[in-house]
Amino acid sequence: MNELIKIHTNENGQAVSARDLHNALGMQKDFSDWFKYQANKLGLIEGLDFTPILGSKTEGSGGHNKIDYIMSIDTAKHIAMMSGGENAHKIREYFIQVEKAWNSPEMVMARGLQMANKQIDGFKEKVTYLETENKLLAGETLQWTDRKILEAIVKKYGGKIGYAEAWREFKKELLYKHGINLNSRITNYMNTSGKKTAPKTLSMIHDDELPDCISTAVALCNRNNINISAIINKTEREENQ
Repeated sequence: MNELIKIHTNENGQAVSARDLHNALGMQKDFSDWFKYQANKLGLIEGLDFTPILGSKTEGSGGHNKIDYIMSIDTAKHIAMMSGGENAHKIREYFIQVEKAWNSPEMVMARGLQMANKQIDGFKEKVTYLETENKLLAGETLQWTDRKILEAIVKKYGGKIGYAEAWREFKKELLYKHGINLNSRITNYMNTSGKKTAPKTLSMIHDDELPDCISTAVALCNRNNINISAIINKTEREENQ
């Protein structure tokens, strides 16, 4: 089937651009006036029958994007017939054939399989995340366990209670669970160095303590229903590249 008008696919099915339809019909009337007239005549509802979008820049547009509308093929079919024009019948028949192909048993099955594969991929990603989270909670050392990840997790936790408060809770929990007193280290550092500015908390953590620190931060997020899957999945993808 020759493509008379570009067909787009979205979450609601197949759709077309109103500008593409206007051009294919060979309408001489200004696009905006033409579309408003057709929408009023057919009683089209924004958000249901069509959705406004910014189209690409066109000649004579002064460098500005032109407004466009995305609509279902069924809506486009009605507009084509109401608008008339030498290509109206041909375009209507084209839309009918596109709809038939879309609703054929083969295409329905193909879309079903595609959706099932996406769900399976989602389940796999969820399982991988849970397995990794459990390892972190158990204090296992992973290949990418470092200060950068710890900081990202504490920062995520800070999105709920504030960044400074997140670090305070983290240090308190770390002392309680693992006996690691970061505040004491910071005080000792300032006393011995004579510096008045406190060092970064991350610099006070020893390398062999990172697994316990990360498990503490993960546990805080877990306890407060803060999802850190994006951090874990992003880090693992970068590590595997």
